[in-house]
Amino acid sequence: MLDLFAGCGGISLGFQAAGFRIDAAVEIDPIAARTHALNFHGHEPPEVLAQHARSRDITSVEPGEVTADLGLGDPERAFDVLVGVPHAKLTPGSGAPSCARWQTIRLPTRLIRAATCTCVTCTTSG
Repeated sequence: MLDLFAGCGGISLGFQAAGFRIDAAVEIDPIAARTHALNFHGHEPPEVLAQHARSRDITSVEPGEVTADLGLGDPERAFDVLVGVPHAKLTPGSGAPSCARWQTIRLPTRLIRAATCTCVTCTTSG
């Protein structure tokens, strides 16, 4: 499972409880990214944990970059499930750049096209 806008992993935790393996996450906040990594990959060797803990900007990260960094292979085959729940702070009037809302709508579509998923959940908050 790939969790976009992952935060510290609330959605990932639900999917893990349902039996899914948490393969990767994309989160821009460095503290949240590190927390997600510790929550779901704390058992990994330090160099693997460090890659999971790296913050990534969803508006600029490429699918192949994520899968290459984490040793997951071809992005088209790396994930069975892609989940994206954008943060409310990315909505207009939140102080985020004016293009942030458009990019968060467009980019997950690009990521979805790169992956062959059995389930995609994308919602907006706020």
